[in-house]
Amino acid sequence: MRVSERMRFDQVQRRVQDAKTQNSTAMERLSSQKDVRKLSDNPVAATQILRFRDSIGDTRVFQKNIEYSKGLLERSESALQSVSDGLMRAKELAIGMASDTYDSKSREASGREIREIMDEIVQLANTSFNGRFIFAGFRNQTPPLSLDGDYLGDDGALFLQVSPGDFRQINISGRKLFEATHDERENGHFNMIHAL
Repeated sequence: MRVSERMRFDQVQRRVQDAKTQNSTAMERLSSQKDVRKLSDNPVAATQILRFRDSIGDTRVFQKNIEYSKGLLERSESALQSVSDGLMRAKELAIGMASDTYDSKSREASGREIREIMDEIVQLANTSFNGRFIFAGFRNQTPPLSLDGDYLGDDGALFLQVSPGDFRQINISGRKLFEATHDERENGHFNMIHAL
């Protein structure tokens, strides 16, 4: 078969056009700093990129959940330490005032201090974090403990996902902390606020 000048010219023209297209694609990749801009560029790489994007998104959510959990648990720990300190002081006062060496004015002053401790414990039981009461369970929009010591929250356990398939409880039941159950009362346990 004889190759004419026209065929050679068309062949060179196609090569030049292909080179321009490749150059244009290379420039787009360079300017966008992306090797794969659409699925058809490289389907295998595009699929991996999509998986990585999903994984990065999940990791961001997990990181946010971990930071939230850490803040909530730190706030809970601080409140519980203060409750413990208050209870220790109330115990010291109660033991000290049981002695006959103190007069009625000292006992009245101790009674006022115990009342202040009780009010502080109620405030600590109603501690909030990010606008939610931390010891209220699912009823975390309203204070879980009333001034008279009644628990108004529930036992709802709050869980957050911190890694794939790993959900962690991030709250502590206020009912278990501040209120004795019927069985516990029968075995000598008491409601902390009512006892104060």
